[in-house]
Amino acid sequence: MEHSTARVAQPIIWLAIIFWDQAMKTVAVFEAKSRLSEILAAVERGEEYIVTKHGKPVARIVPSGQVDATSMADGRKLIASIKASRKNSNLTDDELREAIGDGRD
Repeated sequence: MEHSTARVAQPIIWLAIIFWDQAMKTVAVFEAKSRLSEILAAVERGEEYIVTKHGKPVARIVPSGQVDATSMADGRKLIASIKASRKNSNLTDDELREAIGDGRD
């Protein structure tokens, strides 16, 4: 009896798609802000979320044990860079609030 690889591959592909969909969920920034506690509880259970802004991925929320050392180092560098640039900023408090508001759109 001859087995067709196409018949075997298709269910495996569907299984992978189903598994990926259950493992990584997508949520828009606004929805993430509204459901943050719920999302964090799900992440604690091992789920992962992709946060999108205008339909484009901007962040990934994963359980803390899944963050590798390189990602942590990159994150620390980014935070240091943001803090350094803020020290040199001439924005007033109102201008800063407006910029933050623009980022929420």
